[in-house]
Amino acid sequence: MPFSEIVGHQRQLKILRAGLKSGRLHHAYLFWGPEGIGKKSAALSFAMAMHCSQGPFDSCGQCQSCVSIVGGNHPDVSLVGLQAQKKEISIEQIRELQHRLSFRSLSGKSKVVIIDPAQLMNYHAQNALLKTLEEPPGGSIIVLIARHIGGVIPTVLSRCLHLAFTPPSPDLVAELLVRKKGMAADQARLLATVAMGSPGEVLASDPGLYLEQRGLWLDRLSSLSPGDYRGILELAGDAAGDREQALFFLKWMETWYRDVLTLQVMGRAERVRNADRIEEIRRRAALSGPEETVSILARIGRVTREIQRNFNSRMALENLLIQASATLSK
Repeated sequence: MPFSEIVGHQRQLKILRAGLKSGRLHHAYLFWGPEGIGKKSAALSFAMAMHCSQGPFDSCGQCQSCVSIVGGNHPDVSLVGLQAQKKEISIEQIRELQHRLSFRSLSGKSKVVIIDPAQLMNYHAQNALLKTLEEPPGGSIIVLIARHIGGVIPTVLSRCLHLAFTPPSPDLVAELLVRKKGMAADQARLLATVAMGSPGEVLASDPGLYLEQRGLWLDRLSSLSPGDYRGILELAGDAAGDREQALFFLKWMETWYRDVLTLQVMGRAERVRNADRIEEIRRRAALSGPEETVSILARIGRVTREIQRNFNSRMALENLLIQASATLSK
């Protein structure tokens, strides 16, 4: 897609455009930030802008080069990601990438590599990539995409230009939902708010089913009590259907407890994301203190990282929910 169609991220796009216009592009970039906010779309748009036959300094989205990049079959643009049934990006994938980069560009333009998710490259893969970053083949550009930088080794980080991506405002996401999905403005606003500014997540799903699933999980999450092991096991079993669903549930759980913390610390309902569930959030906030809520949020972050590394999702969620319900005993 053209840069103009990307929601938000104007500072990051300005940096990329400036490099395209000046001809002084960095050999390696790191796009990092939460899932579903447009990092991969920006990387693909960046590659399209380099190869578009209509240009300059942006893409048309219609020419053969643009269509080939979106379709994943452009000879000079490579995407490296997790292979089926694999937990990590392997050293073999990086070596294959290095082999492809050793050949001349077929189009006569830059060879572009997008590695996503970069934080799931294993240690040996990152060390192998480091050699390419230290001595990049002429005319090649590598874009790493990561949810966070904690899984990327310091020597790789130091050789990349960092662009931090943050969620676009709910207003921008709501406007996109009205335009792309034909949603009513009030429903779009609610969905944009509870999705924490992740347009990719909501556009890839059915809005009605998205909100229905959210409602079911929040009903069960808000009803948990200390010692309710049956409820905990049932909720963990439902949420741990697969890796992506478990991560989806953790994101919802994080928004819930952030809202609880907001009321505990600030007491301001207008800052709550799940505004349609404000009374339930008030009741939950009264059952524990901010220290317990911060501890749960930290644990959610750890469990998210564990599941991203393909730990047992159900077991991780069970332990998390037991800890969360135990804080309600006061």
